[in-house]
Amino acid sequence: MLKKVFFQLHWFLGITAGLVLALMGTTGALQSFQPEILRLLNPGVLSITAPAGAVPLTPDVLRERVLADMPGRRLNSLTMLSDPTLPARAVFALPPPPPGQPMRRGELRWVDPYSGKVLPVPRGVGFFETVRELHRFLLAGDVGKQIVGACAMVLVFLSLSGLYLRWPRQVARWRAWFSVSPRQKGRAFLWNLHATMGTVALLCYLLSALTGMYWAVDVYRDTVSSLLGAPQRSAVRQAAAGPQAGGGANSGGADAGGPGAGGPAAGATNTAAPNTTASNLVASNAGAHNGRVSAGDASTAASVRAGETKPAAPGTAAQNIASSATATRNGTPRAGQVRSANSPPAAAPPAPVTPPPISLDQVRAQIIQTAGEIDTITFALPARPDLPLQVTYLDANAPHDRATNQATFDASGTLRQHQRYADKTAGARLVGSVYPLHTGEFFGLPGRLIMMLSALGLPVFAVTGWMLYLDRRRKARALREARGVAATTGPDMPAAAATPLLIAFASQSGTAERLAWQTAHALQGAGVPVAVHSMAGLDLTMLAGFRRALFVVSTFGDGEAPDAARRFARQVMSQTPSLRDIGFGMLSLGDRSYAGFCGFGRSLHSWLTAHGAHTLFDTVEVDNHHPAALATWQQRLAVLGVTDAAPWQDQPFQAWTLSAREQVNPGSQGSPLFHLVLNAPQDVQASWQSGDLVEVLPRHQDDEVATWLRARALDPQSPGEGGRTLAESVANSEWITGLPADADRDTLLSRLQPMRPRQYSIASIQSDGAVHLLVRRSEHEAGFGLASGLLTATTPVGSTVNLRLRAHPGFHLTADNRERPLILIGNGSGLAGLMAHLKTRVAADETRNWLVYGDRNAAVDLPYRDQLMAWQAQGSIERMDLAFSRDQPERIYVQHKLADAATELKAWVDRGAAIYVCGSLDGMAGGVDAVLHAVLGSDLVDALSASGRYRRDVY
Repeated sequence: MLKKVFFQLHWFLGITAGLVLALMGTTGALQSFQPEILRLLNPGVLSITAPAGAVPLTPDVLRERVLADMPGRRLNSLTMLSDPTLPARAVFALPPPPPGQPMRRGELRWVDPYSGKVLPVPRGVGFFETVRELHRFLLAGDVGKQIVGACAMVLVFLSLSGLYLRWPRQVARWRAWFSVSPRQKGRAFLWNLHATMGTVALLCYLLSALTGMYWAVDVYRDTVSSLLGAPQRSAVRQAAAGPQAGGGANSGGADAGGPGAGGPAAGATNTAAPNTTASNLVASNAGAHNGRVSAGDASTAASVRAGETKPAAPGTAAQNIASSATATRNGTPRAGQVRSANSPPAAAPPAPVTPPPISLDQVRAQIIQTAGEIDTITFALPARPDLPLQVTYLDANAPHDRATNQATFDASGTLRQHQRYADKTAGARLVGSVYPLHTGEFFGLPGRLIMMLSALGLPVFAVTGWMLYLDRRRKARALREARGVAATTGPDMPAAAATPLLIAFASQSGTAERLAWQTAHALQGAGVPVAVHSMAGLDLTMLAGFRRALFVVSTFGDGEAPDAARRFARQVMSQTPSLRDIGFGMLSLGDRSYAGFCGFGRSLHSWLTAHGAHTLFDTVEVDNHHPAALATWQQRLAVLGVTDAAPWQDQPFQAWTLSAREQVNPGSQGSPLFHLVLNAPQDVQASWQSGDLVEVLPRHQDDEVATWLRARALDPQSPGEGGRTLAESVANSEWITGLPADADRDTLLSRLQPMRPRQYSIASIQSDGAVHLLVRRSEHEAGFGLASGLLTATTPVGSTVNLRLRAHPGFHLTADNRERPLILIGNGSGLAGLMAHLKTRVAADETRNWLVYGDRNAAVDLPYRDQLMAWQAQGSIERMDLAFSRDQPERIYVQHKLADAATELKAWVDRGAAIYVCGSLDGMAGGVDAVLHAVLGSDLVDALSASGRYRRDVY
């Protein structure tokens, strides 16, 4: 139950958040190597070639050159790097915005460190700014941020629930975790690809989601910061309030602390709010480590080009310094400080004494003397010379670009405060590493590559998830359309106010069930309310609640009830109720090659009429799906109001290519057994599941037909049926027995019966990409069997065979049985149906499989020997019992092996095992059934049949 709940939540959240996650993954992957891409696009701007013999300018000289190149502009910050091939960076203040407008970011420009010349704005920064905004906000501001945060939380759930849903039973087997076969196709391939990719990238997705939530979900960020002993965002904002050292009314820099931002704040945890002075500092220097250009630099430049404006955070240095400047400019008081008319005039302030600017050369020298070699240094130039200078720098051996150190110098150049990254608490360092963890930079180049590839995998999950979902929808819709009935199919008793017509089916191969649903659909279309029930769950109380009933029943073997109706036949039909109020009709399916043709249908008819039920119309008996008999049934429905139903037609036969044929038992005492591979036509999307069948439409050989006709003095080329020649008509019909030797052409044509298709169990699953059959060649005095000879002898490999797929729901692995232990019993060519089930189980890593199989000789009569032994060796088959009847004087068959393991058989059934039997009806199936009744008891066997835990495909 819990697994079903997780499955429903997994697919629902996956298809709803999948598209957003795919977008987040794609944009995240695009940003993974943004610095390198921008450098390639901008030679001479983001990569510098040093003139011969030149050395980079000192900080003081560089400051003077930059100010000279941009006259009239105020310089907020200056960043210098140790890498001689990378440019320096400068952030300039922008003019104050009009009243009521938000503060604008500063303008970031790149500078030639050898000449001090300000370089052009790089190409591509606008594109990456848009990518970043998509990644963080979906271009929707705070609303987009909330959606991104919710999807990050969904990704955590999808990762963990996906792991739970695909958890293999054999945890230690690596193939159970990381196996995607290129031979698989369709749903099996999609599921395995989806599950395996999710397992491989699990840690990456958890890391991406948990770190991404840090910026998108405020409560989560504050909680994490609090638990790790780092200041919360609100505390950082409060710390930023009041007069600050650097920046200005519109200090430049990217938003701090976010994916793609230039860097974290310069506070203790690198998590300051966007647009603070600390943010501006690190926006200029973060990302330069190891020669990289930060996304924040590109973001700032792009925002300048686009004319973007953003409000400064409340209480930030930008606001405080702007207020200070406003209060002192030209002696004008700040707003709210207007003098009263009666107040005496204010005294003129003393003339300010402007100290010389702090020497940046000396500051850098002090830092190098204190900290050693550095990689990057950023000077946040104060708005006034009397304010402190803040410096942020990165050690040469820093673990990542966010491992910054901060220092504060007073106006005299004296070091007043110095905070080293290495001195922070472990929690503060972890919080400061959130962004490198998010991008994979924390783990170096391999980490960046892995995180990029995992991000690119998110669209694959969205596509495969949707394809799996649509496939389930398509199959569910097809099932509903086939059934055609909705609310009246449950086990509840019909309402007295509108008593529906009962349609009860008893099916072995699924044909009777399909016809029952088609009947229900036709009646419902005519306005007749119906209730469809399997006879497995039908009892006298339910039957007595209806006034009209239709029975669609098949006969199993030589006159027996289908497995699902055995309880009804044994318990219900042994009673003597009064059924006078019930009128019924019956469609009875059978095979005239058996002496007990339609035996169960006739027994049911006799029981109903013997207890008072009356017929609505004559019973229709069908021999091997004969279309004329089915048309008669449709005509019978007219008495119930169905007048315009379209004829029920089977799927047409198609020309499948016989791609391979191999005898698997050379030297056997029995008839030759062949493994066949058939491929669908190129324009056909074939779909089947384990347990299904193929129907092969054979035909007589042309020379054989011609000889037979000439022996009766009939011309093979004379006109036959449907525009065909007489020879073609006979070749596609059953042989006629008892035809007079002097019969003429018209007599022959009147006796022709359409060729019956022959059914074979499919030994493959859809992921194999082709239909595999295991066919034993039937041999007799006149030659080979019609269909088996066609498949194993007369059709050349590479030629085509007319066949169609036939669903066999009575032998399917139901959703319930997929979760159970499975006992598979068969002999001879019956191994085909068991192999398909085993393949399905192995693909799902379900190992609770017990195979009981028998044939003649162990040396030559075990098809698929290597595959079975490999499965047993790897634990995919828990137990395998083989019975070879001719290897010892006494005959040992599968039923004997089953009887010898009676204790284990009971234990498996007690643990919920389902039993599937495939093979010959004579001998094997009856013997196995007798052992099951003897070991388990008839009541339990009937209950297993009624519940679908005992299923047979025998012939």
